[in-house]
Amino acid sequence: MKPGPLEITLYVVGVVLLLSGLVIRAGHLASPHLGFTLLGAGFLLGSVGRLLGWRRARRMRREQLKAQFAHLRKP
Repeated sequence: MKPGPLEITLYVVGVVLLLSGLVIRAGHLASPHLGFTLLGAGFLLGSVGRLLGWRRARRMRREQLKAQFAHLRKP
């Protein structure tokens, strides 16, 4: 199952924010507060993207199983 565009966008933006936070912290390019904020935001967005993907996959799998076994329930 392919992930949806929203899931991909959230995950990619999360990874970009995470990497930029790491670069800022490692290179001391800005304040520590900005680096940690970007790290946290990146982790949060990436996690939300993954969570949405897992929930959609689980819902689709449940619907698929219901359709597969629907004929067994009818008398």
